[in-house]
Amino acid sequence: PDALTQLETKGGLRSEVVELYRRFRERTRDYYDREDLAEAAAGAVTGGVASGLHDLGPIVFFLVPDLTAGERALVEALAGRWQCAVLLGLTGDHGADAPVQGLAARLSRSLGPPAYSMPAHPPCASRLVAAPDPRQEVRWVLRHLMKAAEDGMPFRQMAILYRQIDPYAALLREQLALAGIPAAGPGNVAVSESASGRTLLGLVHLAQDPDLPRHAVMAWLTGCPISPPGGAGSALYPSRWDALSRQAGVVKGTGQWQDRLERHAAELERQAEDWEVREEISEARAARMREDAKSARALAAFVAGLAARLLPPSDGSRWQEFAGWAKDLLDAYLDRKAAPPEGREPEDASLERLESTLREMSALDTVEPRPSLARFALALNEAVSTPMGHLGETGRGVFVGPLGAALGLEFDLVHVVGMVEGLVPARSPDDPLIPDRERLAAGGPNAGIPLRGAREAEERYRYLAALASGTTRLLSYPCADPGAQRGQSPSRWLLQAASRLHGKPVYSSTLLSLAREPWLEVVASAEDGLRTVAQEAPADEHDFDLARLWRWRRAGRALTEHHLAESGPLAQTLALERGRASAQLTCWDGDVSALAGKARRLRIHDRPVLSPTALETWAACPFSYLLGRALGVTAIDRPEEVPTISAMDRGSLVHSILERFLRRVGSKGTMPAPGEPWTHAHRELMHGIAHDVFQGAEARGITGKALLWEVEQDALLRDLDAFLEADARLRARLGATPWKVEVRFGFPSDKESLPAAEWDLPGMGILRFRGIVDRVDVIPADAGALVLDYKTGRISSYGGLKGDPVDRGCRLQLPICALALKAHLKPEATVRAAYWFVSTRGKFALLPAEPISVQDVAEAFGAALGTIASGVAHGLFPANPGPESRTSFENCAYCDFDPICSPRRDVVWERKQRDPRLAAYVRLAGGEPATDKELA
Repeated sequence: PDALTQLETKGGLRSEVVELYRRFRERTRDYYDREDLAEAAAGAVTGGVASGLHDLGPIVFFLVPDLTAGERALVEALAGRWQCAVLLGLTGDHGADAPVQGLAARLSRSLGPPAYSMPAHPPCASRLVAAPDPRQEVRWVLRHLMKAAEDGMPFRQMAILYRQIDPYAALLREQLALAGIPAAGPGNVAVSESASGRTLLGLVHLAQDPDLPRHAVMAWLTGCPISPPGGAGSALYPSRWDALSRQAGVVKGTGQWQDRLERHAAELERQAEDWEVREEISEARAARMREDAKSARALAAFVAGLAARLLPPSDGSRWQEFAGWAKDLLDAYLDRKAAPPEGREPEDASLERLESTLREMSALDTVEPRPSLARFALALNEAVSTPMGHLGETGRGVFVGPLGAALGLEFDLVHVVGMVEGLVPARSPDDPLIPDRERLAAGGPNAGIPLRGAREAEERYRYLAALASGTTRLLSYPCADPGAQRGQSPSRWLLQAASRLHGKPVYSSTLLSLAREPWLEVVASAEDGLRTVAQEAPADEHDFDLARLWRWRRAGRALTEHHLAESGPLAQTLALERGRASAQLTCWDGDVSALAGKARRLRIHDRPVLSPTALETWAACPFSYLLGRALGVTAIDRPEEVPTISAMDRGSLVHSILERFLRRVGSKGTMPAPGEPWTHAHRELMHGIAHDVFQGAEARGITGKALLWEVEQDALLRDLDAFLEADARLRARLGATPWKVEVRFGFPSDKESLPAAEWDLPGMGILRFRGIVDRVDVIPADAGALVLDYKTGRISSYGGLKGDPVDRGCRLQLPICALALKAHLKPEATVRAAYWFVSTRGKFALLPAEPISVQDVAEAFGAALGTIASGVAHGLFPANPGPESRTSFENCAYCDFDPICSPRRDVVWERKQRDPRLAAYVRLAGGEPATDKELA
């Protein structure tokens, strides 16, 4: 009380803090904490009513680092009325021992002068280790432990201690289990991390957002052992449901879950019926589509039931009602038969602890009545977030735990991991509300007010006590944090140990240069860890094989001669490294020539029809064609809420609006002549169609935030108005009139489709193509036609057309569309084609400015097509990143497979260009094949 009054006199913020604390004490006066319990115990001893003391005998407080005011009162009461002693530990470090020395001085008034046995100097590590990352650091530790075990030291005499729970608690537990090394120590797994805990917390989290976001529902479904509440007749398909909900475009909202899944199911059934009738898919594929439709409806029903069950008691209900609601959810959805990897026993204990927590929360109505759902969720999360139980069986394995857990224990070998600056010790800034100087002025620790600055001394004490618990002591630190992608410096305490071992100061900049010192082990990389395995002992079977390989290489023998390299993963890895490092295209980087003539997807000349877009993909990057077109690998879209409509969806909307507009005008017979402008009525019609298309886009959930979508709609309407003006100018210049839109060719099952476009390729025969022409105009003056392919992006990516009419094979669309139309018209008809950029940012440009005919580009088109068809047929698919751009490479910027390609893809491509089989493609891509002299 005196200290609080002293602080209160400072006024201002200090007075406010004291007032808040007093109000807190007032509101909690009917409850007690550890301090209240200690004061009550002191009162019982002083009052002579502590009858249980007679059953205990003398009481010893063993290695307490500090005592609160209430605990000191208890010690003083015991010293006056009973037999009591306090045993304190000293490390020999003045800063670390200062709090303990102060405690001894305070206790001397009741217990008498202390008896000292001061260590000569603080304990110090005998060996230091620098590892590249925490995983390699832990691997080294395990190897060292196994070496000690081989030398006869039992596991129970070893300890691994850490300051940072993340990542070391889980990492050590995982690696020790993989190595088969028994472990013991305090529990570091909370109920919230168990299967039952994740299931219930996930349900409560979902209940807090009635919109049921798709990503949250699927994270819960795929990450927890869920059992459907419907009984034996129902089933869960989380992975399939995840894919189906993505395809349906579900983002959030119970209405979306029902409407979009039903729409998707109906579309799947329609496509299955339609495609099966046209014989475009097999019966098995159609059956799978119908099964997906059934699964989509099952997911909709599951979410509807989930939404109903998730309805919580109203805010202000009793704790008992919330706890009962949570228990019902757990009973309804937790799959109690699913055994986690760590076994059934720990999960049963977690479930029992969770249910016990819910029973305890039912009794909170006497503490704080009428909670809200948010208050209940917060209380539940805190109640199940503390570690439970213990790790392994005490005394039967390597002791693993935080630094403070080793206080007073004795081991033969202690290893402290994670000795990183900023973490050991942790940074402890001064309190901005009540700084240490004012705490000291008010009495400080003697008056019960702890100091922020004392935290480092407490950490130092725990660190030195941990070292003191071992006969042999090792410190290690990771040089990098892979998660944060940054380097790390050794703790100043590790540098102090290095300085003592070296005999002169060692700094973070000089530590690694001392790798030859016997007391320092530097593991430079995972590969360098092979040397460590050979020096220490293998942690597991994998390490055992690595140790043998290391000794084999140290003896000067080729790794490929070892029997482990004859087959299996090692043989494949060595072959991969040799292949990728060679100047030849190999099966590891795009050569599937062994399948040439065998694989259906490579027999390009045997296909009924080809897609020009697919061939353009090969021309730009053959490896992308291999993954996406030949192997069918696809990126998984995540249709979560986006801020604004994507460029692809925006382009689709423009295409749809222009198609409907021109169809409607054509059906009404109001198409203007070449020199006539569009009328006001045409503009109104265009706007009406646009608004219909906009509403459909909103229903599909692709338009993003409402305000940004309004802005985007205005921009689209302005572009459409500008299109009408630009179209009038274009028709006047070329003497053209719109004739057809969305002209399909090469689709035999479509009655309105034109025949496939054909090109006779020497040495391969006739290739047939399919596609869709955005628009065809007629030019009465020369009885010709104009093919227009709409583009809504920027014109800059089409710059290659200026010097090459097919842009290195990357722009085949125009000649193929022109071929299809020319075969449909009279032989004397002239068919020309061009890309038309129908947006303001594309400046409504026509590219080429003078549309081209097939005759204009026949030579370049035939040469490019021959190179592409030959490359596919021969199974050659090198990865070509293209020129380097501002952020990536030209061919990689929008490629789905960018993350899985080599980070040095430009170097790899430069090397692979030397393969003589790629000479034709290198020339097509604008490069120069390697000469015979260079190859030699």
